[in-house]
Amino acid sequence: MEALFAVKIAITMAVVVGLSLIAEHGSARLSGILAGFPHGVAIVLFFLGAGEGVDFATRAATYTLAGLAANVTFALAYWLGLRWLKSRDMPLAPLTGLAGFFLIAAVFSRLPLNAPAAAVLAAAAIAAAGWIMRRETDVRIGKTVRTGWREVLIRATAAAATVVLITGMARIIGPHWSGLLAGFPIVTFPFLVIIHAAYGKAPLLTILKAYPTGLGSLVVYALTVRYAFPALGLGLGTAAGFAAAAAWLAAFQGLRTIRW
Repeated sequence: MEALFAVKIAITMAVVVGLSLIAEHGSARLSGILAGFPHGVAIVLFFLGAGEGVDFATRAATYTLAGLAANVTFALAYWLGLRWLKSRDMPLAPLTGLAGFFLIAAVFSRLPLNAPAAAVLAAAAIAAAGWIMRRETDVRIGKTVRTGWREVLIRATAAAATVVLITGMARIIGPHWSGLLAGFPIVTFPFLVIIHAAYGKAPLLTILKAYPTGLGSLVVYALTVRYAFPALGLGLGTAAGFAAAAAWLAAFQGLRTIRW
């Protein structure tokens, strides 16, 4: 049990730090796409299965798809907060994003969803958010801020604590809310807040614009593991989910480069 607890924390912290380094030293747009890749979702669903069983994780995966619609609502609400707030966008814009997520999640928690219907909801929300934010200009982060060990710890601890909390409470809140909360931007939220605090609005608007693109891979991942977990088990089911998500993202990015 102690080893499982340590693995949850280590994996989550590593992903958060990696995303921040990509944004600071590479491309804000790329980090926005990778922020939507199934890292937090994969961590939670895998450990839900390890702790509560494959059937529990399978049922949770259906509501994770609905949680992804709430996830993209979070990104859109955060973006609107940045656009509308002339001052005090920190911390009001992140709080606006959180309010958007939990409002939509509460609505979906009352709906009797199956995997295809939940996937359609998520895909529609992603398409709508991408269209709304499409005119945002791509901005690179200029001079980077030196990251000390305290900042690294703060950056990653919130995400690790969220993973531990969701998986630890799974038996109490059940597969529906466990799945919805798996759709929460576990890794992305602290990453966005750190970038926001360090560099301001401009690069964050670029990241949020690209974010729905990456969320498409999350939908593919959750839909894949919903059927792969019972058939292949947790390990191979997770691998199948990552393979499907990576293939979708590569295909989508390839289509974007084609000039019709």
